[in-house]
Amino acid sequence: MPDLSPCERRAIDHFRGRTSADISGEFKSDFWSQEIFQLMRHDDSIKHALIALSSMHEAFLYPNQTTHFGLSQYSKALQQVSTLDLMHAASAEFALVACILFVALESLQSNYYEALHHATSGVRVIAQVQGQQSQPVCMSRETLEKIFLAFDRQVMEFRDPTFQPLLVDITGYSAEIPAHFSSYEAALASIETILKDTFHFAEEFYGLSTNVQTSPVMIQRTLLNHDHLRQ
Repeated sequence: MPDLSPCERRAIDHFRGRTSADISGEFKSDFWSQEIFQLMRHDDSIKHALIALSSMHEAFLYPNQTTHFGLSQYSKALQQVSTLDLMHAASAEFALVACILFVALESLQSNYYEALHHATSGVRVIAQVQGQQSQPVCMSRETLEKIFLAFDRQVMEFRDPTFQPLLVDITGYSAEIPAHFSSYEAALASIETILKDTFHFAEEFYGLSTNVQTSPVMIQRTLLNHDHLRQ
């Protein structure tokens, strides 16, 4: 990208060499190692968010480094993403990718409430995208869904009434455990689905158990709806 400054190029190099591996966690996919670099060529919000995350990650690793550049890039990314029209499939996907980077950046700084705000916003967008008939424009819809499934489960884990999970479902994955998984990632995605369903069941059952108007029929229906968790 010829329009990058030396500082921006350095941040991208650091992301490619260190941040992508550290931030990807258990889901080792092409998203962090390849797709993210392709996407930033098409959208400024992703470019600035990636540079911001890389810069803040480097400051995290080396505390003597200043965070001024990273925060400046973060501000630019937030400004850019606010101009995206989420009614267009490509813009919605760009916003979701930027949101993933925002969550990682805030988590890196231990700003978990801010990270959850971004995660919740992204989960709403992914729910909106799932309701559309349009095909993915920039990247695999399944990749985005897997990331936001984990976010949705983390929102439930946080157990704060301010954050309401939207229960995103991953196409092609369920809580039913097959005899064999096709890949390590498929197994992890299945675990995420089971965790999400378990948290949902616990929340729903607790709400019923504390409601004096709850009938035995309602409790039985809830148990049947989550019967797959006993398998």
